[in-house]
Amino acid sequence: MEHPVRWYIAMLLSDRPMSAHQLALLVEMTPGAVRRHLREMEKAGAIGVADLRTRRGAAEKIYELRSDFILSEEERAELSLEQRRRIDAYILKVGFGEALRSLVSKPTASSQGRADSCVTRIPMVLDEEGWAELARIHLETYLKVMDLRDRIEQRLQQAGEEGFRATSLLLCFEVTPPT
Repeated sequence: MEHPVRWYIAMLLSDRPMSAHQLALLVEMTPGAVRRHLREMEKAGAIGVADLRTRRGAAEKIYELRSDFILSEEERAELSLEQRRRIDAYILKVGFGEALRSLVSKPTASSQGRADSCVTRIPMVLDEEGWAELARIHLETYLKVMDLRDRIEQRLQQAGEEGFRATSLLLCFEVTPPT
């Protein structure tokens, strides 16, 4: 998973299984280049083939995510600044894409146009101590959200239900001054 494109592919596959062709369109690469990344991800056990479909007379693999791809603080610290920026950009691209799609789509029977959705922007001026505290709050929230996700997954499995898709997007960043 050292390559940032693999993180982007993992994020896309976390939403739904896809083919190399579908992924290539989203990551703006050739299908061949995406297949090379998929082979490496499959060797690492990160993804697997969920289905085989026929496309233009040939078998097409449909890939699914087999594990979470969430960087620990230590793993993130090992990446270069450029790698961290690319991964963050991919996370924002996927997350904001989902948010915008949800905002502009008409509510359906299964997505009732929730009144309890939360989108908030809180501009702040911080010192180093304040930044450390804010980062700690985000980490605690992240851990609570991951725990909740696991408990809900177990509950849905036990009940034999599918549930509905949602995304929790946590952001905490230093703002670059306008030029």
